[in-house]
Amino acid sequence: MRIFKRLCPAAVFLILFVLINFLLNDALIPYQYPRVKIHTIETQTFDDLVVGTSHSFSAINPEILSSSTGRSCYNASVGSQFPRDTLYLLMDACRSHRPGRIILEYDPAYLVDADRAFVNERYFVQCMAPSFVKLKYFTDCALDSDFRVALMPWIGHRGELNGIRRNLQIKKSDAWKKYGIEPFDDGRQRMTQQGQMRIASSEFNPAPPDLNQFSPDEIQDNLDDLNRVLRFCNREGIPVVIVTTPIPAETRDAHTDYYEAAHKLMEDIAASHDITFLDYAWKGDSRLDDATENYSDLEGHMHEEAADRFSAVLAADLNTL
Repeated sequence: MRIFKRLCPAAVFLILFVLINFLLNDALIPYQYPRVKIHTIETQTFDDLVVGTSHSFSAINPEILSSSTGRSCYNASVGSQFPRDTLYLLMDACRSHRPGRIILEYDPAYLVDADRAFVNERYFVQCMAPSFVKLKYFTDCALDSDFRVALMPWIGHRGELNGIRRNLQIKKSDAWKKYGIEPFDDGRQRMTQQGQMRIASSEFNPAPPDLNQFSPDEIQDNLDDLNRVLRFCNREGIPVVIVTTPIPAETRDAHTDYYEAAHKLMEDIAASHDITFLDYAWKGDSRLDDATENYSDLEGHMHEEAADRFSAVLAADLNTL
């Protein structure tokens, strides 16, 4: 009886913690792209799967690739997808729907940036179906993150109280139940059923890109994760094509050394794994117009019309492989 009395307050506290945590997660965490994309790659098989960052999210149109190559294609790229995230997304997809080929976008900023934003990773983990991959992903991420975010994912959204009403409305809607894309259309950008983000040509952010220089100490963890991705694909027998999407000429000219270093680094990595590397950023491509007006910012997020033109060029190059 004494033991019960001692354990009872602890049990009540634990139950209240779990309940309150669940309610705060439901209210504060918005409906985000990864929920749709992870569900899609867990339930469908594609000949080509595009993975990477927000650059390929906006730049690569799977419909154009499919119409040219004759291969089914889905764009699973999303902002803040670091190499470690890509690894676990591919491991998750391969549990039952192994893709035929991986088109891996390489944004050098995601090697240089040491902040892997566990708030976003935690949402990726949360969206996955229960599996050993999900458990390993959570453990891998939690070991080098703020423990509060690991236990209470809503912490990363605690400053977004004004979004609670919309979050709860969406989570009661058919779009939430059916993994719909309708909530991602705000008139300026929208996500397609094939996973691409279509950005209207009226959008432009003139802020200069924040590009850190390559430092061996800073990039080693991300570089190790990238090599883990390539080794995993090799073990699974999945061909990989690495792609760097175009950037504005203005950005390339202002950061020549940065993009040259990024190109040489990936050229060496691709050669060591005997895979193809298509770099449309370092020196540009005569088939493409790299004027700034084709982008929504100086970092290189492409407007939808420019993305379609690039996708046609990429498809043509893929057809030669």
